[in-house]
Amino acid sequence: MRVLIIEDSAAWQLRYRTDLPSTVEIVEARKFEVANTIIDQLIAGTTTFDAIVFDGCLYGNDFDTPPLIKKVKAFGFAGPMIAGSSNPRLNIMLMAVGCTHDAGVKERVVGLLYDTLNLE
Repeated sequence: MRVLIIEDSAAWQLRYRTDLPSTVEIVEARKFEVANTIIDQLIAGTTTFDAIVFDGCLYGNDFDTPPLIKKVKAFGFAGPMIAGSSNPRLNIMLMAVGCTHDAGVKERVVGLLYDTLNLE
């Protein structure tokens, strides 16, 4: 199982690594450019993911991840695309541009990954 976590917070990246089972390989993208490169690899078929988690803002308060979501959606990614911002209003906006699941708040992302990926 592989999950791409697009999240700029080192503390949240650590929490995801700690709270998800060791059977889940987590690929971290803390910067827009890194996330964009990884998504290009997904589209090229050189990497795969079972789910992708999107934070809303990778640079301070700039709502900058919608182009990444649109790119993944246009590619036809079939796995869960989780809106995982700490701001519930941003999650609504992430859903509007293509995320398939709304965590509501960041604290619910891990539980949503357990549910959508049938983790134990």
